[in-house]
Amino acid sequence: MVKSDALFESIFDGIVRRFRNRQLTYGDKTYLASTPVTTNEFEDLTDYFTLRHGIELVDNRIELLECATPVHEFISSEFDYWIQSTYGRDLVNFRSASVIYQPGNEKQPDASFRPRNMLDPDRHNGLMWQPNTFRHFPTIVFEVTVTNESRNRLLGDANDKYFSVHMSVAVWFGVKIDLAQNTFWAGWGRRNLNGTGMRLQEQTEDANAVASYLPVYPYPPVAIPGQFTIPSILIYNPLPVSANKPANLVISIETLRAAIEEGIDYM
Repeated sequence: MVKSDALFESIFDGIVRRFRNRQLTYGDKTYLASTPVTTNEFEDLTDYFTLRHGIELVDNRIELLECATPVHEFISSEFDYWIQSTYGRDLVNFRSASVIYQPGNEKQPDASFRPRNMLDPDRHNGLMWQPNTFRHFPTIVFEVTVTNESRNRLLGDANDKYFSVHMSVAVWFGVKIDLAQNTFWAGWGRRNLNGTGMRLQEQTEDANAVASYLPVYPYPPVAIPGQFTIPSILIYNPLPVSANKPANLVISIETLRAAIEEGIDYM
C-alpha cells in the first residue's frame, strides 16, 4: 500500500490502534515522520483504516493529531443537517473527504460542501483544481477540535491551509470545545480580498463584544443570544444562488450550544 516501506500496512495498523486508544508513542511518531507517503497512498490509507478526523499529510508525512470523539461525530452530523435543511440538494456533501491544500499536503475537514455542476476553473471565476487532480475544492468547510488543537491552531490552519494561494475554499466555520471548562468558541471566516489568508467575520463574544468562550451548560439555563450569518453567495460562488434558497446560512449560537451539549452527553 505504501511503496517506501513494504511493512507499512502492518506497522500502521498498530499505530492506528494506539492512536484510537490515545496511547500513541514517540516511536510511532518518529516512524511516521521518517516514512514518505504519496497523496494517493494517504487517501487509500485513510479509506482502508476509516480515518475520518485528526489525520493530516504534511510534506508527504502522516501526522496523527486528534482522535475523533463522539462530539466530533455528533457535531459533524449537525453540520450536515444545517446545510441540507437550508440548501437541500443544491450542495454536494463531501463529509470529511481529504482536501489537498498544496502538493504533498492533505487535510480532512469535519464536513465540507460545494454546489453541484460547478464550473471548470479559469482565470475569470477564481476556482482551482486540487493540485495534480481534476477535483474541485469544497466552497465551505467545517472543523471541530476538542482535545489537542488550540483555538489559535484552529485559526492558524484555516488561514494558512484552507485559505492558501493553492486553494479556492470560500468559507470556513470552526468550533473549539474545551471539555475541562465545559465551554466553547466558534467563528467563521472568508477569504481575504487579495486571495490569500482568512478574514474572520464573526465569532462568539461576551457582553462587551470581546472574543470569548461561552458555557456549554449556562447557569441559569437560558438560551444564548446571537447567530452566525454566512452569505449564500459565498457558498455558491461563482454560481448564482438558486432563486428558492435563502440569502444566508444562519446558525444560531444557542442551536450550536445545544448540539455541543448533546454531543458531550453521548461521550
